[in-house]
Amino acid sequence: MKKPISQVLLTLLTLLLWCSVCWAVSGLEGTPVGATDPSTGKFTNLEATTQFKLGSDTASNFEDFNNSKAKVSSDDTTPGFLNGKLIQGSGITFIENSGGGNETLEIAANQKLDTKGDLLTHNGSGDSALAVGTDGQVLVVDSASANGIKWDTATDLSAPGPIGATTPSTGEFTDLNATGNLKLQGLAYVTFAIEIKNNSGTIQHRSKHLRSPNQPGTASWPSGITGLSSTFANTPVVSSSVGFTNGVGILTRSPQAILELDWAADQNDNNAHIQPEVIFDSTGSAHFVLCERDNIDINATTKNRNNLFLFDSSGNQVAWNTTTIPSGKSMIILVKGWAKI
Repeated sequence: MKKPISQVLLTLLTLLLWCSVCWAVSGLEGTPVGATDPSTGKFTNLEATTQFKLGSDTASNFEDFNNSKAKVSSDDTTPGFLNGKLIQGSGITFIENSGGGNETLEIAANQKLDTKGDLLTHNGSGDSALAVGTDGQVLVVDSASANGIKWDTATDLSAPGPIGATTPSTGEFTDLNATGNLKLQGLAYVTFAIEIKNNSGTIQHRSKHLRSPNQPGTASWPSGITGLSSTFANTPVVSSSVGFTNGVGILTRSPQAILELDWAADQNDNNAHIQPEVIFDSTGSAHFVLCERDNIDINATTKNRNNLFLFDSSGNQVAWNTTTIPSGKSMIILVKGWAKI
């Protein structure tokens, strides 16, 4: 059955129109976006009825892209804004500056220091401010203080000077001054001079001037000896029941009597020692003196005492008596050393 010419023309026109549409679509940069196989291309309008998908990320509207949400790490599955992702720690405050537009997020720590020179410390349970010290103080460790440290008065070793009476310090000093006793390792420096003479058959003693040994006097240096006097006194023979006179006595012992000194303190330190030296001798014979320490009971008081042994020029020990020191003759002994006082 033959179709009318008009129908044939309509069919050809429809076919031509379809080809024109296909040619127009194929002229785009890319290919049409399919439902299951998206393709690249430039589109004037791109519409999706459900959501967009880019890689593994999806978005239900363009604001999900425009708002630039952030993720904490690659393991984070939920993007968010900074004020939602950041967590305020102790003493930290978030402040959103401006209500819109180019908004910023300020992170501020709570103010703990208010005064010039304050230090931020920890007291074992939390942060704590340590107030500034005074001029000249230094920071020192002190476990007893609340913060474990404290300000304390400094010892200035940059300009050496006298050592304080109550706070000895280390360092090199140009001048070493001590208004009291000069001490080292618990011992004090002592020095004194005593004269022993035979006064008409009686042994006597007195202290002598250090600068002028031919004159009587007491030492301005500490002696450590109780009762030294510049006045002559008879030298007693001391024992467990007889005491000293003016700090000196003669103890009878074998092989010869020795000169005992009335030390105020027990000389029980192994470093305590004295160095006696004969600086005047009118006996007509040469003598020297040595020191020895004994634990001796004198007048019911037992203590360690440094005493003086007398020797002749041959090295034989001799006694402190009228035989060794003839009548009218005398000896002067300078004593110096380190002792407990």
